[in-house]
Amino acid sequence: MTDTITRQADHDFFKTKYASRQKWNGLPILECRVNDPSAGSVRVAFTREGTRICVIYLTRTLLKKAFTQELESFLKGAGA
Repeated sequence: MTDTITRQADHDFFKTKYASRQKWNGLPILECRVNDPSAGSVRVAFTREGTRICVIYLTRTLLKKAFTQELESFLKGAGA
C-alpha cells in the first residue's frame, strides 16, 4: 500500500479531491481511490505536508457518498 500511495504522490495525485471540510492537525483532508495489488481497490483519506503523507482512513468502500459518511463518522469519533 505504501508503494502504491508513494507512486501516486510522485504523479501529484492527479485524481485527488478534498474528502472533508474538517481538517486533521490543521491540514486539509484529501482522498483518492487506490488500486493496490495487495489490497485491491480502496479509498484513502490522507493529509499532505510537502513530501510527507499521513494516511488517516482506509476503506474498501468505493462509493464516494458512502465513503464520506464513513470518514465523517470516523473524524467525529477521533475528535478531528
